[in-house]
Amino acid sequence: MLAAAVLVGLAAPTPGLAAQIRGRVKAPKLTAASNTLGYTRTRIAGQSAARRNLQDDLALYLKVAKSLPLGASTAKREVLIKGMLFRPRTIACVFDEAVVFTNTDRRPVNLNVGDTSLGVVEPNQQVVYKCEVSGFHEARLREYPHVRGSVFVGEVGVAAAPDASGAFSLSAPEGTYELQVVASGTLLQKVDVTVGAQDLDLGLVGADQPIATAPPTGEPPPEPVKAPEPVKAPEPVKAPEPKKQPEAVRKPPPPPPPPKPAAEPKPEPAAEPKPAAEPKPKAPASDDFFEMEE
Repeated sequence: MLAAAVLVGLAAPTPGLAAQIRGRVKAPKLTAASNTLGYTRTRIAGQSAARRNLQDDLALYLKVAKSLPLGASTAKREVLIKGMLFRPRTIACVFDEAVVFTNTDRRPVNLNVGDTSLGVVEPNQQVVYKCEVSGFHEARLREYPHVRGSVFVGEVGVAAAPDASGAFSLSAPEGTYELQVVASGTLLQKVDVTVGAQDLDLGLVGADQPIATAPPTGEPPPEPVKAPEPVKAPEPVKAPEPKKQPEAVRKPPPPPPPPKPAAEPKPEPAAEPKPAAEPKPKAPASDDFFEMEE
């Protein structure tokens, strides 16, 4: 169940304040929290929208721009830990104030606000968180990770919270201010406010219904704020082409050596004539007849 820590009741009056600033805030629409992981959808457990008072998600902070001195405020804002919820879920305070957490459940819980550990809070026990660091601070219960709250700390100004119908009232001296509407760790809206000697009624203020304020006498009305132009998708960055390595300078091959002169043919010595072979005597044939001398 989603939960967050708000300011209960109206801002405590401070001596010397001149005017009452009244108005009504409208809670934003509740959207179911979900995370999609691949093909699986996971939902965070939360309180049913039909049973949830969305005004508990809202708180107000009147930030000083330029004004008469504000008296010191030592108000203590109250938050109940009840039914595993912070009630209210968002609370606002300013410097030198404090938030008192009261555990009305039957079990002890470990309470943390931002980076500050308030330790174990026993049933019917109270612990105090001092508003000393500006900004949003998440309230958590260690035993119930789904329980969430929000403490908004302003610097110089006045803090308040709307009632169940969204009505609020703040007291501030003459000057210029910025009214901030906060909820569950988010700044929903900022409205410039000029406070004079008379009470001021701001009408309906909400995240989805911006307030229309009349410009001071003698000044032209402010120009309407134009919707920001859609941001064009950046063109894909091309990968740099690899640099070509310079080719090595090749030296020309050396010229071939000059051809050697052809060797002169050597004259072969004349061959000595061989002596003619003597003829061999022919043997007489068997049928030759010759006469023998007597």
